[in-house]
Order: sequence, then C-alpha cells, then structure tokens
Amino acid sequence: MKLLERIDEDLKKAMKARDKARVDTLRMLKSDLQYKQIELGRELSEDELDFIKTIAMQCGCVIERVAMIENQQSHFDHLATQVEKGSQVAAQETLATLAGTDDYWV
Repeated sequence: MKLLERIDEDLKKAMKARDKARVDTLRMLKSDLQYKQIELGRELSEDELDFIKTIAMQCGCVIERVAMIENQQSHFDHLATQVEKGSQVAAQETLATLAGTDDYWV
C-alpha cells in the first residue's frame, strides 16, 4: 500500500473515531504531500517517501521524550508537595518544642 493510500485509510479511521488531533495531522500531511507532487509535477519517489517516514519516526521519538519529561515533572511536583508538607510539620514541631508543649498542631 502506498503512503498516500495508507494516509487516506488512517484519515478515515480517525474521522470515524472523532480523533481531531489525528485528523488534523493527517490532513496536513496529505495536503503537503499532494502540494509537493503538484510542485514537482510527478509522484514522489520511494526515497522521498522514506525521508518522510524517517521524519515521522523522529517526531514520534520527540513525542515520547516529551511524555517522559511530563511524567518526571509530575513525579517532581508530587515530591515537592510532600517535602513542603514535611517542612510544615517540622516547623510546627519546632514551634511546639520552643513553646514547651507537645501540641504539634499549633
């Protein structure tokens, strides 16, 4: 199956699934490929299509990295919240000690 045919099939599936982001991406890709074919006055060669596949794979890797970074940010946010809570408890304990009482929840 040629790349444009596969894009058409994927576009139909995305439209049925109401996946707006995927539909928009596939429409943009299809439009750009068709524009390039018109500009060149010929079908794109396999080498040119392989280049597009390589770029798509690189974009996929970037997306995975972004997801990993977002995941790490989430972990950091949770840890920061726990550290902040721990600092508040430690401050309350210190205040209670200075006040000479065992009531930590001043």
